[in-house]
Amino acid sequence: MTKISDLLKNKNSLAIVTLCIANLIWGSTFVVVKESVTYVDTFIISFVRCGVAAFLLGIYILIKRPQILLEINSLKYGFILGLILATIYCSQAYALEYTTSSHSAFITVSSTILTPVVLVLFYKSREHWKGWISIVVVFVGIYLLTYKNSGNTSSAGQVYGDFITLLAAIVCAFQLIYSGKFVRKSDFLSLIFYQFLFGALLSS
Repeated sequence: MTKISDLLKNKNSLAIVTLCIANLIWGSTFVVVKESVTYVDTFIISFVRCGVAAFLLGIYILIKRPQILLEINSLKYGFILGLILATIYCSQAYALEYTTSSHSAFITVSSTILTPVVLVLFYKSREHWKGWISIVVVFVGIYLLTYKNSGNTSSAGQVYGDFITLLAAIVCAFQLIYSGKFVRKSDFLSLIFYQFLFGALLSS
């Protein structure tokens, strides 16, 4: 059996493991934000989420690699991603006032499915037939895992919240695409820092 240490030495395997960990943490935020919007303004929630991330990452960069903060591409692309991120966070938090955390999770995670669709529609990319089958399978799987009816919200309000979340998911698909493009043109740490920094500033 392959040892975990050997598995992590492979860059592709390490990337997949890292994405899985990130998804576990990210998935838990839907419940937390759902509870928070009852007491806290949606823009403040977005500001705190982005601000704390920027603060902690900024400290790390200042200690380890302060020179990367002067990279122009990271500053420029970070602003674009920060604007998109603030839009996503604020929209999701606002929508959670009307819909359930399970609905929000289902629709938002669908952004990963929407990403290849956006690439095909707007960037003339081509998707293999196996990719389309995978998209359908993932969509059905996510639906069965997360989408549940709830009597806590009115049907009209829930539809409205779901619609806002869907718009945020579409924006999220664009963020995934642009993140993939920008990370190849700048240092990834400074790019992430500026993304969160501008996300916090724009949310405020």
